[in-house]
Amino acid sequence: EGKTLLTETNKNGKFEFVLNFTQDDIGTHNYTIREIGGNKGGITYDKSVYNVTVTVSDNGEGGIEVVTTITKDGVATQTAEFVNRYTVEGQEDVVIEGTKELIGKDLKDGDFTFILENIETEETISKTNANGTFSFVLTFTQNDIGTHNYKVYEVNGGLGGITYDTAVYNVVVTVSDNGNGGITVESVMTKDGVAVTSADFVNRYTVEGEEEVVIEGTKELVGKDL
Repeated sequence: EGKTLLTETNKNGKFEFVLNFTQDDIGTHNYTIREIGGNKGGITYDKSVYNVTVTVSDNGEGGIEVVTTITKDGVATQTAEFVNRYTVEGQEDVVIEGTKELIGKDLKDGDFTFILENIETEETISKTNANGTFSFVLTFTQNDIGTHNYKVYEVNGGLGGITYDTAVYNVVVTVSDNGNGGITVESVMTKDGVAVTSADFVNRYTVEGEEEVVIEGTKELVGKDL
């Protein structure tokens, strides 16, 4: 097995090797060109091997003639071409969390419903409160690279005495190629333009109303007209 003679790196999509021959090199010289496989994430390296034959001969006029032949798998070619492929794969979850508070009454699990809505597609996911909290889990892959916009709000369920929180939280999820064959997912939640970490909803329970109570009785007079 021969030793490595030269190494080069690509520049503007090209590379080249320069070999110098003199009269002392008259004869046939054989070389191979291959790409060095690396460990960059997402890269499939080209395993092609090119064979190069350089024939140096006396041109009969006091000089030398150099003829170069490049072949790949026995087929002549003009250049050594290497094609690598970069692919992105990955899966990341984003958890959007919120809290629920009810003032004026004990909070019961499942009493209130919250919506996560995709602003572009209008698709929705609903969750109810449990132990004063709720959450949405969104899963993203390489097919979701780009920006995704959502909003979180509470459903007015029409429960008597409840004043519902009308807050709307905006969530922007950005999915990007991390340059190493995977994805990076970042999420930012805001309320009225201010960044927050949780979608917090506060409802109030109040008792109002007026009712009459009628207390009735009877009267009887014995022995005389009443």
